[in-house]
Amino acid sequence: MDPEHRLLVSVVPGKRTAANTERLVNDFKERTGDRSMNLITSDEYAPYKTAILKAYGEEVTAAANWQAGPTPRAVLCASTRVELRHGA
Repeated sequence: MDPEHRLLVSVVPGKRTAANTERLVNDFKERTGDRSMNLITSDEYAPYKTAILKAYGEEVTAAANWQAGPTPRAVLCASTRVELRHGA
């Protein structure tokens, strides 16, 4: 849901399953023109992690001694949050 406008971008009818979660995320991506989102949030329903990673990015684990530099396209920060960074 778009919090500013209270707009539901995508809805998949049926039971809340991993398959329907994947359909929802893919439908959302298609409806938003396959653009990378700056921020995606959800509740803590576990299938979102897999669905969002499949649609938008890849899971990356930063090293303990990570230095500033080129950033990956998508970073999964938690099972409910994805940050997409644009840059180098």
